[in-house]
Amino acid sequence: GKPGYGLYDRALGATYLNGLWEAIKKSSK
Repeated sequence: GKPGYGLYDRALGATYLNGLWEAIKKSSK
């Protein structure tokens, strides 16, 4: 694989999960 791809993939996943979590917290209030 390309060097740094795993790091990029992790960053993308973290951003996605963070946004998802924020949406869940907002909708549950």
